[in-house]
Amino acid sequence: MFNRWIQKHAFITSFCAGVVSTLGFAPYGLYFCTLLGVGGLYRLLRQTTHPFKTGYCFGLGFFGFSLYWVNNALMVDLSRFWWIIPIGLTAIPATLGLFSGLTGWVFSHLTSRWSGPWTKPLAFSFIWISVEWLCGHYFFTGFPWCLVGYTWTDLLPICQLASLTGIYGLSLFTCLLAGYLSEFFIQREGKFFPHCSLIIVPLVLFGLIFGWGYYRLKCHPTHYHPNVSLRLVQPNIEQSRKWNFDATHEVFQEHLNLSETRAIDKPIHLVILPESAISWSPKFLEQDNDRRTYMGSYLQQGTWMIAGTPRFEPSLAGGDVYNGLLAIGSNGDIEARFNKFHLLPFGEYLPFRDLFEAVAPGLFHKFTAGERDFTPGPGPVTLTLGSLPPFSPLICYEAIFPQQVVHPNKPRPEWLLNITNDGWFGTSVGPHQHLSIARMRAIEEGLPMARVANTGVSAMIDPCGRILERLEIETRGILDVQLPLSLKKKTFYANYGDSILLFGFILFSFIILVCNTLWALGKKQRHFDIVNREVE
Repeated sequence: MFNRWIQKHAFITSFCAGVVSTLGFAPYGLYFCTLLGVGGLYRLLRQTTHPFKTGYCFGLGFFGFSLYWVNNALMVDLSRFWWIIPIGLTAIPATLGLFSGLTGWVFSHLTSRWSGPWTKPLAFSFIWISVEWLCGHYFFTGFPWCLVGYTWTDLLPICQLASLTGIYGLSLFTCLLAGYLSEFFIQREGKFFPHCSLIIVPLVLFGLIFGWGYYRLKCHPTHYHPNVSLRLVQPNIEQSRKWNFDATHEVFQEHLNLSETRAIDKPIHLVILPESAISWSPKFLEQDNDRRTYMGSYLQQGTWMIAGTPRFEPSLAGGDVYNGLLAIGSNGDIEARFNKFHLLPFGEYLPFRDLFEAVAPGLFHKFTAGERDFTPGPGPVTLTLGSLPPFSPLICYEAIFPQQVVHPNKPRPEWLLNITNDGWFGTSVGPHQHLSIARMRAIEEGLPMARVANTGVSAMIDPCGRILERLEIETRGILDVQLPLSLKKKTFYANYGDSILLFGFILFSFIILVCNTLWALGKKQRHFDIVNREVE
């Protein structure tokens, strides 16, 4: 009776499965809910005659409940953007739901003539991660946020798989588990023994990956640079105050009070402030010698300060504005610069600006202060400050992109730096999800990461993804930490990147072909034996 109700109300059930799946993401970390939700979608797709609609309804629940917090950014300037909130709450899941609808449609039509229980979960898993990859690379310049592999973040032994396959390999593993467990229950009405392998094999796979990950963590304990100390500054300043230019000096001083290192006995080699810590008012920091000198006066001799700040570079065409960071010495000189290269659509630039201006002049704006769009920087870089280990800086959104955090042709950094301003999203799940995503970049590359957030969560992460120290959300404070060493050898994923997916696709296509052929031959043989017995 329950199964008949589910089939009759497949769209509602699919929507609920999408909602349940989101409980696997931070801060909840209930990965078994994601297995249940994705497995439920698989079962519905095996039975439905409307695969696109079923997958689309799953996406409405999945993206609607996992990304609701994006609309919190609109509440910072509610008087201007209140009318966009209903659009954001519906448009984001309605658009991203097309990707899960595509997954359902391709899976149903591709496997409609397949008869073996082993091949369909394999196909479902590869279709899922292929669509995840497309969304992560081509939806508004890429949006690899709600990847189901991130549900394992709090189970570090499983997460070590990312050092081999990247996050998409973890998503594949998740879908394989969900698919085969679901297929087992679909087949349970037949003889148990021929189908018990459908549950035994994925559980053995889980055990092997967990055991290998546990062993890897034991083999790579956290080691530290002996003479490199960092101060991570989390000022916890409300976004509305950061936009209030009347409070510019007050906010500036609050950052410096937390950065003070002159009066302490132990050396601090680098002080790190979050994204957009220093305003462009009254002048851009790069053109404001007095402010930089004042900042340097708060530092020990030989200490550097990294601060997120808008940058302006003049040109014959009038100049470009960047979301960037500056590294400033104790004498106030600029030692290094970096410009954010992967900008946030609508937040840092307005996509299709010419079209919007033609249709409704003055109606559409980006959500950050100022009318001008930011200009993207050239890409990842490796920066060096004196004798400090070289690092790759990432500003906010840039930490979510696998294989794009280190420049492939420049000297390899020894650590990653992610500065961000998650104050836009309040105490929602967004900042927690952002932290879990950043941890995965450390595991993939085998590099430690210092993450500095305005309102949290700031953390020091080792190259295996362990959080060594952290400041919780909406907490003002500092973390004085030693910089962990990177792994001695590059990870497999750092060497080969997402090309592993192509190899896996070819390998599993061959496995699918063999399994489906053997199942079809076995089914034909069983039919032949039955006919012979009837004749006899």
